[in-house]
Amino acid sequence: MLAVPPGTISITVNGPWRSRRELVDAVMANSRDFLLGGEEFFNRRSRYRLSLHSEPCEGGQQLRCSSFEISLRGAKELQHAGTALLCAGGSQIMVDSIQLKHSPAYWAQLDHSGRTLDLYAAYVRFLAAEGSFGSFGMHNFGLPDVRMPANVGLVEASRTISAFNLYVLIEQPKLATGHTFSAADDAPRFRLRRIDKAGVEETAPAPNPHGLWSLLPA
Repeated sequence: MLAVPPGTISITVNGPWRSRRELVDAVMANSRDFLLGGEEFFNRRSRYRLSLHSEPCEGGQQLRCSSFEISLRGAKELQHAGTALLCAGGSQIMVDSIQLKHSPAYWAQLDHSGRTLDLYAAYVRFLAAEGSFGSFGMHNFGLPDVRMPANVGLVEASRTISAFNLYVLIEQPKLATGHTFSAADDAPRFRLRRIDKAGVEETAPAPNPHGLWSLLPA
């Protein structure tokens, strides 16, 4: 399996291409925005460059497409690139760091909406662990994830975690330990506590290098 380049956001796309040349031709035939040359995947519209590595796999080729910019912009550009590869014949797609697979139709739907909500859905999972709920995948935007105690309840935790993460993505507020947050005016309020990577008691499959926000009832 292809290695994930360090310091990147990456996706894996499998498809039926029998050679690199066939992949190049498929991209040219099915995408007006992207060019593939060597190991560079270039978006002609935004002038954004991504890396694209490939290796043979059962039934064709496995591709690893990566952005070296870990940010909202980098995630958007990688999402566009994934759609282009699916349009060129890709049959499945996965966000590597969280092992989250999407159907080609769903990935394209999320991309074409252009909404931050749908970008978030492409890269972030909701986690239910013993004693807590949380998010997993905010590191793909260069941001901390969130943890909440299980006694908050599944519905409230899911609503609050999504609302908080989207607020951080869209508004980019300056937050600190002691601040409070609620998903709506009539929703419960939670107090924030920032936990760096070293202080995290990890319940996710892999630690977030940017740490966590712990949200506790205020």
